[in-house]
Amino acid sequence: MFHYPWGLLPRMGSCIELQQKEAAHRNLDEALEIFWKQDNQKLSLCKMRCAALSSFCSRGALQGGASSSRVLTIQMKYLDKMTTVRSWKLACLLTHRYFDSLLGEVRFERPSRMEQIILHIREIMNQSISSAPSLYQHADTFGVSSGHLSRCFVAMTGRTFQQETRQIRMDKAKQMLIETNLKVTTIAKEVGMPDASRFILEFRKELGITPGCYRKIHGKNYSDASKSA
Repeated sequence: MFHYPWGLLPRMGSCIELQQKEAAHRNLDEALEIFWKQDNQKLSLCKMRCAALSSFCSRGALQGGASSSRVLTIQMKYLDKMTTVRSWKLACLLTHRYFDSLLGEVRFERPSRMEQIILHIREIMNQSISSAPSLYQHADTFGVSSGHLSRCFVAMTGRTFQQETRQIRMDKAKQMLIETNLKVTTIAKEVGMPDASRFILEFRKELGITPGCYRKIHGKNYSDASKSA
C-alpha cells in the first residue's frame, strides 16, 4: 500500500513561499525517494506523483508573491517535459529545476505576506508573552490555516511556535530573575505560567537548575557588575 508523504508536500510549498531553497530541495529529495521505493520503481506512477506534487509547490510560489501567469507557465512546461522523460534520474533532475524556477519567481524585494505575519506574531510574543495569543488564535486572526502558519513559522525561524514561545518565556524569566527582586511565583505569572510549580519544572528542564539557584548565581554577578559600572 502506498503511503503518500502528505506532510512533506505542504512543507515544500511553505519553503518555496519563504525562499528556503536548501530546505525545499531537501524535502523534495525525501519525497522523490519515497515515490520511487513505494511505487516499486515504476516510472509512470512516479511521474504521476511528481505531477501531483507540482500543484502544492506552485501554490507556495503564488503565496510568496509570484505572478500567477508565470507560475502557470512554469508548471505547464514542467508537466509537458515530464511526459517525455524516460528515466527516473532525469525526472528527478527536471523536478529540482522546476523548484529552482519557482523559487526564482518568488518576490524577494519585500517580505511575503506570511513573513509579515510571522514577524508581527514574534513582535507580539516578545512584547507580552504572558498574554500572547495561541498559534490557532493567530491563524484565525490572519485568516490562514494553523497548519500552514505552523510550517511557515518553522521555515522562517528554525523553531516551532511552541519552541519559540518557550525560548522567549525563559529569556524573559532569566532577565527578571537577575534584574528584579520579584518572587518566583510573580515571575511565573509575568511570563504566562500561573502555575509556579510547572514554571520551576520547565525552567529546570531548560537550564538544569531552579529559578532560585539561577538568581543566586547570576543575580550576584549582575550586582557586582552594577557596582563596578
